Amino acid sequence: MEETFERIRGQINSKLDNQKQISITLLAIEETIKEQDSPLNATSYFGALLITLEQQLVKKQQLLQQQPPPTTTTTKTTTTTTTTTLVEENNNIIGSILYLLNIVLKELPANILKNKYFTILTIFSTSFENIENNNDSLILRSIVGCLETLLSVQDDINVWQQFQTKKIFQNLLILSIDNRPKPRKKVHDSIKKILFSISKNNDEKSLGKFKHPAIDMTVEFCMKILKDYIKTDQTSVLHILSLLKGIIGIWTTENLYSLCEILINIPKYNQKYLTVSSFQLFEILFQNNSKGFILEEGNEGGNGGGNVQLQQLQLRQQVQQRQQHRFKELLISLTDLMPNIKDVQLLPQWLMIIARGFPIYVECNKNESEMMLQEFFIKIFGILESDNSDIIVSATVCLCELVSSGITDNMIQKELNYIKSNHQVQRESCLNIIISTLENSFTFKYQNAWPGIFEIIKELFERFHKSSYPLLNNLLKIVTDIRMDKTFEFKEEADMVIGSAIENMGPKYLLNIIPLNLEINNNNNNNNNIGRAWLLPLLKDHIINSELGYFLKEFIPLSKRLQQKSLEFQKQNRLIESKIYDTLYQQIWSLLPGFCNLPIDLQKTFNKSTGELLSNTMYQQPDLRPIISLSLQKLVEKNKELLNSEKDDQELKKLLNIDKNDAKNNLDLISKHSNNYLAVFFNVLSETLPSFKNYLLEVIKVFLSITSLKDINNVYVKVINNLKQSLSNSQQQQQQQHHQQKNGKNVEAPPPMSHTMLDLTIVMTPYLNITSINQLYEIITNLIFKDDPILQKKSYKILKSLSETDDGKNVIIKNIEDLQIKLRDSTINTTSSSKKDRLLTLSNIIKLLPDTDLHMIPDILSEVILSTKEVNEKSRLAAYDLLIIMGNKMKNGGNIIMSKILESKESDNTSSSSSSSINANIDEFVFNMVIAGLAATTPHMISATITTLSRLLFEFKNDLNKDYIHKLIDTMNNFVNCTNREIVKSALGFVKVTTISLDLDIIKPHLNQIITGLLTWSNEHKSHFKVKVRHIFERLIRRFDYDTIEKFVPENDKKLLVNIKKRKERAKRKKIADESKMNIDNDNDDFDQNRKNNDDDDDDDDDRIGKFKGKRSMFNNAYEDALYGSESDLEDTDDDDDDDDVDDGNTNKNGKITKKNKEILKKGKKKDGKSVASWIKEGDDDDDYTPVDFLDKGIISKVIGVNPSKTRKQRKDFSKAFKETRDGKMVINESDDSDDSDDSDNASDIVMQEADDNYTESQKSNDGFTRGRGNKIKFKKGNKKNNDDDECDNMDIDDIEPIDAIASRNQKKRKNKVKNNNNKVLPIGKEYKAKNAGGDIKKKGKPDPYAYVSLSSVYKGKRHNQQKGPKVSITSKSKIQKRQGIKKRK
Repeated sequence: MEETFERIRGQINSKLDNQKQISITLLAIEETIKEQDSPLNATSYFGALLITLEQQLVKKQQLLQQQPPPTTTTTKTTTTTTTTTLVEENNNIIGSILYLLNIVLKELPANILKNKYFTILTIFSTSFENIENNNDSLILRSIVGCLETLLSVQDDINVWQQFQTKKIFQNLLILSIDNRPKPRKKVHDSIKKILFSISKNNDEKSLGKFKHPAIDMTVEFCMKILKDYIKTDQTSVLHILSLLKGIIGIWTTENLYSLCEILINIPKYNQKYLTVSSFQLFEILFQNNSKGFILEEGNEGGNGGGNVQLQQLQLRQQVQQRQQHRFKELLISLTDLMPNIKDVQLLPQWLMIIARGFPIYVECNKNESEMMLQEFFIKIFGILESDNSDIIVSATVCLCELVSSGITDNMIQKELNYIKSNHQVQRESCLNIIISTLENSFTFKYQNAWPGIFEIIKELFERFHKSSYPLLNNLLKIVTDIRMDKTFEFKEEADMVIGSAIENMGPKYLLNIIPLNLEINNNNNNNNNIGRAWLLPLLKDHIINSELGYFLKEFIPLSKRLQQKSLEFQKQNRLIESKIYDTLYQQIWSLLPGFCNLPIDLQKTFNKSTGELLSNTMYQQPDLRPIISLSLQKLVEKNKELLNSEKDDQELKKLLNIDKNDAKNNLDLISKHSNNYLAVFFNVLSETLPSFKNYLLEVIKVFLSITSLKDINNVYVKVINNLKQSLSNSQQQQQQQHHQQKNGKNVEAPPPMSHTMLDLTIVMTPYLNITSINQLYEIITNLIFKDDPILQKKSYKILKSLSETDDGKNVIIKNIEDLQIKLRDSTINTTSSSKKDRLLTLSNIIKLLPDTDLHMIPDILSEVILSTKEVNEKSRLAAYDLLIIMGNKMKNGGNIIMSKILESKESDNTSSSSSSSINANIDEFVFNMVIAGLAATTPHMISATITTLSRLLFEFKNDLNKDYIHKLIDTMNNFVNCTNREIVKSALGFVKVTTISLDLDIIKPHLNQIITGLLTWSNEHKSHFKVKVRHIFERLIRRFDYDTIEKFVPENDKKLLVNIKKRKERAKRKKIADESKMNIDNDNDDFDQNRKNNDDDDDDDDDRIGKFKGKRSMFNNAYEDALYGSESDLEDTDDDDDDDDVDDGNTNKNGKITKKNKEILKKGKKKDGKSVASWIKEGDDDDDYTPVDFLDKGIISKVIGVNPSKTRKQRKDFSKAFKETRDGKMVINESDDSDDSDDSDNASDIVMQEADDNYTESQKSNDGFTRGRGNKIKFKKGNKKNNDDDECDNMDIDDIEPIDAIASRNQKKRKNKVKNNNNKVLPIGKEYKAKNAGGDIKKKGKPDPYAYVSLSSVYKGKRHNQQKGPKVSITSKSKIQKRQGIKKRK
């Protein structure tokens, strides 16, 4: 609310009268509240606004009574005009009050609205009656919003039985058929929220039993309009159908079929809009209120005897049968309404009705749905013959829904039993008809619908699940054969079907139907023997819940044979064949993770022999280690997920053939073998390079989670002993090895043992006991002093992991004094690679510090401040997080012992202050500790301190002392005027953060200093900070107003503000233009399109309130969003045109297109990347000048995003410029002056295109010419100065050219200058050229134009070591012109 009011206050100088009136009213109300010494909260606003509204209503009534009756006298006419003006002013004030009340009521407590209900309702009723006939839709929407908020909180039935409540709600219902679109839409939304408010005030379970008291009134009104007005006022019927779309979800059950009967009759009136709306309403009705059609009426419990219960059961069955029969009739009636197969608008809607309604029918008639399914499937499948893509998509969705919901388990089981009984003849069942229809659908008739047919087959596989084998065997063969055709276009869709078959049928049965045939060398075209290696990637992606034994039995032997063949081909030096079989070998093993995804036979197959096989493979085949590790990891994780699943065992058994008990048994089995697998992982880890060990660490973590703590600690003892031994015995050797690896030598050598043991320690830390943690603490705290960056980094990771476990926290708290000293002393040894982990460790340690001793915070503060300027982004983020943690720790209070700080700084000063302690608070932390960094001697430290202060100010702005904040802002204004750019950059960031986050009362006293400092850098000639300064000004103008900021800007610098204002206005105009194009009302099918001017001028309430509220941030937190994000909400165009009337922003004050925007228009894009231009490609590939047929269905393919005139030159087909022989060979004549007419005709297209382009260039270029009277040529006088003025007219603020680019360009200029001095052509005699004639003229005091003169003054030869001078051109013509003249003479 406060943000909204703040924006309204800034509209006091708005050009729109309604916005200005609202702002004036708000300021007056606030002034009244302040005079009464009341707080500015929702309650105060509400009381003042309500009293003012009541007074204005009384005043309006008096004005209306004073208005004389209409007469013909002049005096009375003048009086009437004056009274009418006063009434209009009064209406404006009432509208402003209602607008503000609509905002305030949403923030008001519900108790006030309930207790003062009748008082508020009386005033609102009076307001409603006064403005009901008013044409101002803004006032009407405001009062409707107020009534919505008021009525939504009334959950007492007695309130809704009152006459006033019923009357006001009836008025809302009448407004729901109003002809004005915006008020009607607001009323529809309000009625929906009022009726659905019961869900907020009652439990969802009781929602079905308890209906809103106003629903009966709404049902009665809607039914009356639909019945009585269908013939006379179809517009009102259309509005009611629009209302019903929003409230049909709570429609009463007893009136559902009555409504359906009315809706079924609507298409008979042959009104297309009404038919579409009724179809849409049926779809929503079936989707949101499906339970209402199968609700068992009379399902009431009783405590009677057996006879009474029997009677109730019989009655319940009768009601259910009646419900089934009624819905069946309804669905049949809807089937009869099927539109024409070519009706693109109605047919998709009808298909969606069937898709939503058929599942309800199956639920009502499970035993009788088979025949109806068969009838619907065949009827709708014929629609797939259509050529329209929308109809095909809708039919596909409908058929998929029929398959998924219409096929019951009973139907599938019957078909399986029939097949198991070994019947040779296929029976004519519903399933067989559906399957055979799909099998015969891959014909030319359904070619356009093949992607949809594949979708239906995929849905069929998912519905049959494990029963896909054997019911869909033949269908799978057909899809596979089609997919193997080289010319088939929809291979991706076919792969989708085969993937679904793999998931549901399983690889075992699928490969029996379509085998891989990887080892068969047969050149025949028999599909049974064709290799299907393309199946391996599909198997990899879709195997799930299969049999692990099948992989061990079939694929492992196959992989060995393929590997053997690869080795044989390698020996024969047939490297291509060897590589092929090696790839197949790798692909076979890549199937293992899928077989380990919830296997159904794990208890039988996961044994010692399987462990030996996998272990030996990991040792012998390093390339397979990631695959095996991922498989074992997935084996554990998927069983854990199943064990924690929310589904019950029955559902899991049906889907996966295993339940939670099976998953628990699987984990127990794996846990028994975990020690052996961990040993293998440890050994492999010691041989793996550091860059490839992550997958091993992940699988070790997973297996540690299912291993007993006793076994983990026993393994840890071995690990820690190896760590000690590796650190003590071979430390020098390890350092030398690491140095070699660092220099690129001995890259293939395994990492040092100490690094491997530390990696294992990191993953084992969460499972260690207190004894092991104590032992580990002693080792790690010594390793942080090592110079080896890897040891240091891993040590900090272990410390961080220790500080996150309960036992680890206890050990750290016990040794907190020792740890603080060691962390402080190790600061100098910290390497850049371990900085991030050190900061994360310090964050956890700071949280564990006792409140009685917080001296570690000032000890490490300098390090943390400098870390905010780290190159590594993660280190910077960790530093910012650590600053916030330190600030919160100080804010919570405590003591800082100064003597320990002095000891940490090795100070020998033993003054009395050293023994004292300081109370910890946030002001002490920010304004004493952090701010001390501003006195540093290096710009880097000062810049880091300013950045730190901006972050802390943003986070703790509500907790800091306001006086200190004012002093801090004054200090930062001095740094803004600093000459060091690093400091200025941070200072400008501080200014921006304060501008965005601090209250206006804090910023306003400093506006003059802030603006003066910003303007210093806005005029800087190299434009380093121009963009940042402009963005800060935009924020200032947004938070304050333009006039307030303009007061502090000198006259010479107001051009920047004018530019910002124009950019903002341009963006607003563009937004309005875009909205006018895209603003299609939800009721665009209304018959009345007459909208009032005030409807167009006034935005919706939500647009006023949340103008910038709905934007998503691309940054991690609010501080980064404030500092870096959403720099400018205006479009990023750099033109500073002075013409307010130019809407497109691409022209300057002379009306010419600027150079920069000319380039943008050429590219067809704005700077923000959005496309602004499209072209229609003329002609086709054979003829570039064929006329475009705009009625052609494929016209959309002609719309391109590149100018075709540019690409046409690149597509020149020079073959058409020459004659061809009968066999297609080109005949090229040697003569350039061929008179062959055929040759010239073939080249006409190219010549005409070049002539077109040259003519356009001549017309636009300054060097071109035009023809005047008498067809005389008149050359243009190019005015380069004007062009330069056009280019310089825009102040390019955003376009900052890099320094490297400027230096490179200047260097090229210098080179070209030297080069051009040597190659310069000096024309001789150019001054003798006549201006208005073709010959030469004589010049007074100069030689005749035909005289012989010496060229020594302009030309230096090579003799006597003379430098080469410029070239001489007596004719003043270029080489090209000379050549053209020679050709003409020929």
